Amino acid sequence: MNSQDASTDHIFNAVRRSITDEFPELTLCFVVCGEGEQMDGFAEKQQEIAGHPALGALNSRMEDFFDTGGQAGFGCVFAGGEEKSFAGLLTRQRFLAVCFIDKLAPGYFEDFDLSCKMAGYTGVFEALHLYFQARDGHAAEEKETDRTRMKAAELRMKLTADCFAAMMAESTGTKNAVHTAIKKYCENTLSPATGFTPQNHPLPMAADGIHIVYKDLRHEAAPKDGLVKHTYFMASETAQTYDDISLRQWVRFSTGAQDMAWAGYTHNDIISTAVYNSDSPYIRSNAHICAENLNITPVPLIHTDIYNPFTDDGADERAHIRVCKAGFIALLEQINETGAADIFLKSARKQTEKLLAFQPLGWCAPALIEAENAYRLSRDNPDSTHKEEMIDRAFQGAFAQVKWKDLKALNRRFISYTRKGGTIDAAEALRIIGEHEVYAPYKNAFELLQ
Repeated sequence: MNSQDASTDHIFNAVRRSITDEFPELTLCFVVCGEGEQMDGFAEKQQEIAGHPALGALNSRMEDFFDTGGQAGFGCVFAGGEEKSFAGLLTRQRFLAVCFIDKLAPGYFEDFDLSCKMAGYTGVFEALHLYFQARDGHAAEEKETDRTRMKAAELRMKLTADCFAAMMAESTGTKNAVHTAIKKYCENTLSPATGFTPQNHPLPMAADGIHIVYKDLRHEAAPKDGLVKHTYFMASETAQTYDDISLRQWVRFSTGAQDMAWAGYTHNDIISTAVYNSDSPYIRSNAHICAENLNITPVPLIHTDIYNPFTDDGADERAHIRVCKAGFIALLEQINETGAADIFLKSARKQTEKLLAFQPLGWCAPALIEAENAYRLSRDNPDSTHKEEMIDRAFQGAFAQVKWKDLKALNRRFISYTRKGGTIDAAEALRIIGEHEVYAPYKNAFELLQ
């Protein structure tokens, strides 16, 4: 075991003790591992939890966890069991929770201690949520069937978990943990973050609420409540302040911010675009929160013909069509002057390279390829008339098959793949578009790069 592994174990052991001291009937087990290593990591912990009365039930649930991927393999598996005492005359409930922690998490913040505490206490929150349900005899929460409400419920749980982790970290000695966590999440929302999905972590939108709750209530615990239970209460109070619309709008803001971040825009560009080029008060509010935490002063952008994911879909689509058609006309003028039809193909290659760099606005490469083909056919046929009309029809026909909403969705697929550690090139793009029939018209543009 190297020194960092030892330090990680030391911090997670401290986190575990802080919970079991207050809830002795709950046993926590942390498994720090990489993706795909969960089963081996759990096997190494068997001795630590051997003989626990809930182990049999937990092993059954563990099979389901591994079969379903368990939130990409990281999360909490929980079970309860009965322990007999006094010659079997008395029984008491015992609970066991195994928390799988991504091994990259201890390097997430510059402060190693805070990284481990945030990861550990986030897992603890999930374990406590299940523990309180089981201990108090509450039925498991019914699964929401409406996807919109289900997503909002998941986001509120993640928000509560992040609030709990940040407050517990600060309460156990990590200075300014709450502010540091909020600032880091703001930075990641505006940066091309790998291994982290800002859309699933709405902590920044609760910046004001968590500071107010933590300041006003941290010393107001009920007489029978310990630090952990009181912090759980404070985190729940904070998360309940925000309605479903606010949570969904965080997803919209952070998704747009990620679109721009992966396309190479700066923090200032992203914030300024959201503040000055969005009609949504939620988008502007979230942008101002990030700006305040990162000391950014929004200013109107000089160039307005940029990809603006914060505007409504109609305005975004109109800007895309305008850029594409203006570009086509300019290219056609160049070709008429020079007679070099390959200008269309050169532009198609350049556009597709930009799309692979997550810049979808103005991408019409398949239409340019068809325009080049029509130009070449008309040029080689001395009897052809209305050449420009033929080229325009070829361009417009192919361009009509490139729907902006589909193109934007493809760009986000590229971002999602890259965020997980992959590298997007023409070959990988062809694989992705091959999985979705709607992208069939795009194929020739990526083949052009091979």
